[in-house]
Amino acid sequence: MWQPMLGNLLYPGAWFQGPEPGVYLSYDDGPDPQYSLALARIAAEQNAALSFFWLGEKILQHPQLIQRVGELGHQIGFHGHRHWNGWRRGRKEYVENARPPQAVRSGLYRPPYGRLWPAQCRAIQAQQQVVFWSHMPGDFNLKISDNELERRALSALRPGAILALHDWGEAGRRNLRLLPRILRELEQLRLPALALPSAAAR
Repeated sequence: MWQPMLGNLLYPGAWFQGPEPGVYLSYDDGPDPQYSLALARIAAEQNAALSFFWLGEKILQHPQLIQRVGELGHQIGFHGHRHWNGWRRGRKEYVENARPPQAVRSGLYRPPYGRLWPAQCRAIQAQQQVVFWSHMPGDFNLKISDNELERRALSALRPGAILALHDWGEAGRRNLRLLPRILRELEQLRLPALALPSAAAR
């Protein structure tokens, strides 16, 4: 979990919390034809909205998923053309990699690994809203059991929380089981699952 004071100091203007008193479930590294649309449908059936941060190179492979997931009421943000660690890239090439394709219109960008230099962040913030997260339950870490993953995710459900999850590979499979459990808990807590708002007007 990010420490808000440190994050806001290093990356002023970036989002570490959502703007409304709901919970923001976000999924990185797709689109994955096996899991992205399935997660989108599960949420839509419960009147919940998700945010997806997708990679440009995968969007080129599955361009139809942007429209299909968007039609279900979800948000599509950008995660870079390639999954680059900003700490290992120069400012110019990293910022160019963060430039979204025309099909991604939300104006939202999430840095892979959450790693980018403040100068890179400032350059991207001039065009897009940089979005981090408040909690990362660790669905990608197979050393974490499904029960522990569920415990971590449910304990993070509080107003304004942004959860960073993943919609590809083994993490995507785990989230097909986890998402309904999260949505049931949110119903009990009377907290809506919200998509992050568009920042396209920046």
